[in-house]
Amino acid sequence: MYLKEVVINGFKSFADRTRIDLRPGITAIVGPNGCGKSNIVDAIRWVLGEQSAKALRGGNMQDVIFSGTDKRKPLPLCEVELVFTDCEAQLGTAFNEVSIARRVSRDGGSDYFLNGKPCRLKDVQRLFMDTGIGRESYSFMMQGQIDRILSANPAERRILFEEAAGITRYKSQRKEALGKLALVDQNLARITDVIEEVSRQIGTLKRQASKALRYKRLKHRLTHLDLAWQTCQYTRRRDTIIEFEAKAATFRETVAALQEALRDREAVLVEAKAERAALFDKLQENQQLAFNLRSEKENAENQAKFVDTRVQDVRERTTQVSQEIDALDARIAELEARLAGESQTKAAHAGEVETSDEAHRVRLRELDEATATVSSTESSLRQQRQDLLMAEGEITRHRSSVTNIEVDLKSYQSRHGDLVNALHQLREQRIGIENRLAETETATENRRAEVAAARSEVEASAEESKRLAAEFRQAQQQIQEVDRQVARMSAQLTMLEQLHAKFE
Repeated sequence: MYLKEVVINGFKSFADRTRIDLRPGITAIVGPNGCGKSNIVDAIRWVLGEQSAKALRGGNMQDVIFSGTDKRKPLPLCEVELVFTDCEAQLGTAFNEVSIARRVSRDGGSDYFLNGKPCRLKDVQRLFMDTGIGRESYSFMMQGQIDRILSANPAERRILFEEAAGITRYKSQRKEALGKLALVDQNLARITDVIEEVSRQIGTLKRQASKALRYKRLKHRLTHLDLAWQTCQYTRRRDTIIEFEAKAATFRETVAALQEALRDREAVLVEAKAERAALFDKLQENQQLAFNLRSEKENAENQAKFVDTRVQDVRERTTQVSQEIDALDARIAELEARLAGESQTKAAHAGEVETSDEAHRVRLRELDEATATVSSTESSLRQQRQDLLMAEGEITRHRSSVTNIEVDLKSYQSRHGDLVNALHQLREQRIGIENRLAETETATENRRAEVAAARSEVEASAEESKRLAAEFRQAQQQIQEVDRQVARMSAQLTMLEQLHAKFE
């Protein structure tokens, strides 16, 4: 078996995918310092399971990824693959060539591949065990490793000799088997402790089981007794409830009948109140109408007095006007006499016409003014006579209105008496209704008292039920206390029997 080729991609200085062919005939890789010879050995150790970043000359495992240069970007992952050939016998596989690969990324992921399929590091180590191939084997010599081998102590040299002798696999299997045996011993010790603890608890568990069985029996019996007691109580209370429900139904019917009668009486009372209110409103309207009629009568009387005063004034004015007319008639007669006298003396005084022309004009103007005054006086007299006639017609009309108002007032006074009598009757009816309402309220109060008494009886029955329930719970507590005493005495009896069996 030999290493056929190494494929490196992104590991340290190998930024590009590099394939190193190691066919027979190649014995060494040479080159100047810094060309990457040690990186090839580091890549091989890394694929075979090296977990120490220090051994690979780095700070952490991500340092093995190509970190980039001024002209190239850093790579996100690196991968190295080893191909071994002619390995059927040494590795015990059915393949002539075996490929081992490892891949790591910058996010911390690390994967191993065996012939292209994912596998574990343990599978890789088991595959190359006893072949001299490994991260600390003699098949791959690092720089300075020969000096370390020569200066190693016997224990370190023994590891190399055991690897060369092919017993490393068996030692690891022995170590794994011893570890499993140690785990089995620990499990056996724990099982022994559990068995001892369970053995100590068997007696207690038996006693607890007997107590539980006895408890189940007593509980079953108590359940039956409780059911019987509850059935009896249920029957009694159901009969009591039926009786109370019958009484309550009777009381409800009575209360409903009383409420119906009360509603009827309230409806009658409401109707009476409405009729009373209507009559009261009508009475107020009649009173208002009588008041209005009185006001109209007073106004008519005042107007009649005013008309009488005005008639008296008109009569006085007429007398004055008659006197003035008589005076004017006398003056006219005097003027006519003077005119006649002047006519008679006209001829005699013809020479004096020019001198007396102005006086004549004055007289004529005075005559015209007197004539105009007489005409205006006659027209005002005619107007005053018409006003007097109209005033007398108004007086006659107002007197007839006053007569009609007096007749209406008498009729309203009679109706007012009838309304007063009807109001008195309504008051008597109201008193009767109030008396009947008081009787109804008294009967309702009596029924309410009876209902309250029935409710008190129901509450008393409920209190009795609570008292019986409390007695039942107290009896249950007494039964539990007796059960505990029985269990305690049974435990003491069992302990005494055990002591007696051991002759203690």
